Amino acid sequence: MAEEAGSPPRKPTAAGRPSYRNSAMTKWLLSLSLLALGASAGVTYVDHLDTRLAQLEDKRPASATRVVELSRELAGVRVALGESQATLTCYAEESALREALQARIQELETELLQTRELLVLQSQELAGVEQRQNLLVRETLGEELADLNENLEERWQDVSRTLEATAQIAETNRSHFDDLLQDLQESRSATNASAPSGFDDPEVLWRDLMGPTVQIADEATVGSGVLLHSEEIAPGRFRTYLLTAWHVVRDVLEDPSEFDELVPVFLYDQAGDRKQEWARVVVQDARLDSALLVMDSDDRYPHGAGLPLRAELSAQRVFDDIYAVGCPLGNDPIPTYGKIADLRHEVDGQDYWMISAPTYIGNSGGGVFDADSHELLGIFSKIYTHGNLRPTVVPHMGLVTPLGSIYDWLEESGYGNVLPR
Repeated sequence: MAEEAGSPPRKPTAAGRPSYRNSAMTKWLLSLSLLALGASAGVTYVDHLDTRLAQLEDKRPASATRVVELSRELAGVRVALGESQATLTCYAEESALREALQARIQELETELLQTRELLVLQSQELAGVEQRQNLLVRETLGEELADLNENLEERWQDVSRTLEATAQIAETNRSHFDDLLQDLQESRSATNASAPSGFDDPEVLWRDLMGPTVQIADEATVGSGVLLHSEEIAPGRFRTYLLTAWHVVRDVLEDPSEFDELVPVFLYDQAGDRKQEWARVVVQDARLDSALLVMDSDDRYPHGAGLPLRAELSAQRVFDDIYAVGCPLGNDPIPTYGKIADLRHEVDGQDYWMISAPTYIGNSGGGVFDADSHELLGIFSKIYTHGNLRPTVVPHMGLVTPLGSIYDWLEESGYGNVLPR
């Protein structure tokens, strides 16, 4: 079909379009041929001039001026011929270089095509390997997940059955605990009802509160402690444990890391007489500021503090009446009366009770007792002070390590036998 007038010429198709590289090569070869023809014509022309010059030299009548002009023209043609020959030589060298480059380009194109085909094959193989690997992983994980789900289901059923059984036991124990606590409160109320000849009697108060209180002191330190009931360990041989604050014992010992050193302990009777004994440290906890000492003797000490059950300790509330007994400023045991002011008073990450019973320096390590049952509730540890240059003691803001925390520590330390059973 003929092209329309005025329309742009169509581009040749890929089959009919000449290669740009081949077109440029054709033009270059055509130029090289023309230069060769020109050089050949120049050589012919120089030979013609040489012949003509020889003819003119033979013709003596010719003008000498014409001979000179022809000689000059011949020299110029020779110079042009030399330049043409040099250019032809360069073109010949370039032609050889171009042919070498063209051959190298064809080799590289062939290698590139082969590399592309190899990469395609490798990509296909890699995709097949990944597909097989993913399939294998999914199959393996599927089996493992099925087994894991089955095991988890069985374990969950076991845990559910255990929780149900535990809940039933807890409900039963809670009922028994409530009944026991009610009986305990009724018993305490009945005991308090017989006050004149019971717990409010001065003799009983001294026996339960003052008798277990001891003094721990040397020339530079004074503190207090609480005796527990003596136990017979062999015929005619008795063992008595003693609770106190660790910082009191630490200040008495020359080397606090050595527990073999004996600690001086002073016991009192109701007449005011005192007797010195010696104790040794068996275990201590600086964080809790508590220490357990032991005394072995041939005599049973007549007075020891009563230890409450954990249920009784958990029944304590703010405003409950208490007695604090200790040896402030190195005096004989002195009781003071007050109330529980706080059951969760934190100092340096440790929980204490705060009491309002007046206390002073030297009360550390002494006991805090329930005003009704006379049982030990805690060990006095710290007292608040006010001011930096001349600190003033605030006697109604004392801190007590609760006996529940001491129970936990003794059980962890292997001295659960000291606790009430």
